[in-house]
Amino acid sequence: MLETEAQVVSLHGGEAMVRPTPHSPCGQCDPVHGCRSLSLARMFVLREPLFRVRNPSAAGVGDKVIVAVHERALLVSTALLYCLPLLALLAGAVLGRALGELSSVLLAFSLFALTLWWVKRYAAVVTTRQFFMPSIVRRVDPSLIIQEKTETCRSRN
Repeated sequence: MLETEAQVVSLHGGEAMVRPTPHSPCGQCDPVHGCRSLSLARMFVLREPLFRVRNPSAAGVGDKVIVAVHERALLVSTALLYCLPLLALLAGAVLGRALGELSSVLLAFSLFALTLWWVKRYAAVVTTRQFFMPSIVRRVDPSLIIQEKTETCRSRN
């Protein structure tokens, strides 16, 4: 299972909304401009990330928790989202090649779009399955939390 630390923001029945805890810098930062990957990520994020997870451990609002997702669920999701549309694009290009260049391009993009539409519909069904939904596996003991550093990455300033 893949795990990360998060903080519970709100509760909704047996589910919780969590905010992932930012990880410490990787140590490869530019001393002048700060963490480049964090700067790049912030360009595309307009709001703070919140995720819906199962809450079997009955964590409360404000609790620090460990959230986990099955590795296989992540691999299956990645294959559906990235590999399947790419294979459809390539298959459309190869199948349409016999009919000419324009037909090849049109068939490729048609199969690509159709596959993306199918993946979106299938994702709505899959997200209701317990296996694919991340869950809180345990609470983090507050006495074990090391005092957070007041110094932060330069790109946060």
